[in-house]
Amino acid sequence: MRGAIIPNATAVVLCGGQSRRMGRDKADVKLAGRSLLDRALDIVHPLFAEVFIGGRTPRAGVDCAQVWDAPGVEGPIAGVAAALARSETPWLFVLACDMPFVSRALIDRLARARDGRQAVAPVWRGVPQPLVAFYSRDALAVVERCIEQRAFSMMGLLDDLDACLLPESEWSRGTEHELMDIDTPDALRWARARFEE
Repeated sequence: MRGAIIPNATAVVLCGGQSRRMGRDKADVKLAGRSLLDRALDIVHPLFAEVFIGGRTPRAGVDCAQVWDAPGVEGPIAGVAAALARSETPWLFVLACDMPFVSRALIDRLARARDGRQAVAPVWRGVPQPLVAFYSRDALAVVERCIEQRAFSMMGLLDDLDACLLPESEWSRGTEHELMDIDTPDALRWARARFEE
């Protein structure tokens, strides 16, 4: 167990996607010499007492507890469901492994907006971001209901929850790329050029 900065919360880094647009496993893609998975773990490890990795199959060579998607469940909602069911804390922080620029300041700001809500997510460029968000254990029943109805959309899940959606004016430091996801070869080229400047 590591000393937690954010109380009452576990984190999960999701890396179970099929990476169709990237053409290879995004978790293993290197950015400035480190994999996207390692970079995501670098973000959350100092902030949470427990960290999971979520995916479709066990991942070798990682020093974290792992949770696996239920068969037949499509998309990241499977990882959210598995991590919520496994977590023993009141809150789960979800981070997609292909978002290497998320700041600890943003995570802290989201954590401070949790009171009385089932989820907290930032809004970036007018769109809620459900894969850099907190979900309460109370949300598990809603997640499971969505899965039973084969409604796998994370945006739809946010709609079904009592969610706090933080506008950019409440969290952004003016960076243009903090919530950029590296999910295509073009995005990776841009990130490598930016990151290595």
